[in-house]
Amino acid sequence: MRPFKYIKIAAIITAAAVFASAFSGCSLMKFFNRYNPSNAPTVAPKSSSGSAVALGDRKQTNSGYGYSSLGTDELRSLYDTIGEYMNKSYEEEFNTNASLSDFDFALGAYEADHPEEFWLDLNSRYSYIDYGFSFSFKLNFKFEGDKLSAAKESFEQKLSEITGSAPQEASDYQIEIFANNYLIDNCSYDNDNSMRHNAYGALIDGKAVCDGYSKAFQVICNSLGVECVGINGYCPEFNRENGESSDTGHMWNCVKIDGDWYHIDVTWNDGDAHIQRYLYFNMTTEKIKENHVISPLFADKKESDELFNVFVPECTSDKYNYMKREFVTLYNLDEDSELLAEFLAAVQSGDRYFDFLVSEDLDYQQTTQSISDYYGYKWIEAVNGYNSGGAQIDSETQFYTYQNINAVTFDIQYIN
Repeated sequence: MRPFKYIKIAAIITAAAVFASAFSGCSLMKFFNRYNPSNAPTVAPKSSSGSAVALGDRKQTNSGYGYSSLGTDELRSLYDTIGEYMNKSYEEEFNTNASLSDFDFALGAYEADHPEEFWLDLNSRYSYIDYGFSFSFKLNFKFEGDKLSAAKESFEQKLSEITGSAPQEASDYQIEIFANNYLIDNCSYDNDNSMRHNAYGALIDGKAVCDGYSKAFQVICNSLGVECVGINGYCPEFNRENGESSDTGHMWNCVKIDGDWYHIDVTWNDGDAHIQRYLYFNMTTEKIKENHVISPLFADKKESDELFNVFVPECTSDKYNYMKREFVTLYNLDEDSELLAEFLAAVQSGDRYFDFLVSEDLDYQQTTQSISDYYGYKWIEAVNGYNSGGAQIDSETQFYTYQNINAVTFDIQYIN
């Protein structure tokens, strides 16, 4: 499911300050002539995004965490048998002495490792006959025969096209950005598409729900050598008709970047607001749990649990959190040289938006009120002054506050 596609950001945006009234009848240059910035713009140092790897040198990875989660030879043998029958052209029955519980575990592990195998019918994944002393299982496919072969070929061609368009020289972090942005730009949340729950729906049809997004993201990352796993869980869903919230099944991912694991929710990154694209990009376990519930591991699963995981890494690093990495952080309103440098760079590049973070050591509401009362004007004066021969910021410029992530976005309007 995809909670908050349209309302998540609306719920986060708490205020918008318009500068127009204070500039009524006055040019920004006059304000600049009265303002002497104490600190010239200084570009903040940024750490490396990791070692770049040539696209041709990237090797597909399948970390096999599902297989590794199976603790006995019998379960691993069942996993291999499932793989054998998943890759037949037609549905076929096979016998096993495994219990239904073991079969669910092994099949879940196999699905976790192979999101590229999109043809299992998730409405009825398998059927079985209980003989008392053994079971006969049959995996239920979406396609068979020539239709399955054609679907596989289309999928492989599309995946090759996607991975071939990745950056020629990129770190794993940059590949992750590529995969996130590809899905946001080429897939729409759609609850009607018959293939919405798998990677085929996301990559071929461009229509999917959360598990389709998650599996497609894992396929792209793994194909480009970035370790990635799917995470099952629950998230609150708001019912607009009755105004009530309830938990609904959800799926997202964890990626491994420079030795550390991070949560990323591409479905929730796909929205209409500018800043939403990276809202849930490389979060810690503590942060993601603020609005995501992680399903238990199979060994800890209760009878009432519909969803389970085979592997859930602990995510404690925020080194590659997108916003903390890419946005300048304001630590002191009167020490703004780094912020001015980033604001100026955005204007010189003709960007529509300028984003920054407010340090958690500052009171967010007081800080944004001060920006509205004075500092916003001061920064606009300074940027226009430093860029006097170039683009100028119009007095209609607004800024938006996102208190739950300590972010601020200037929606830059330019003087024609």
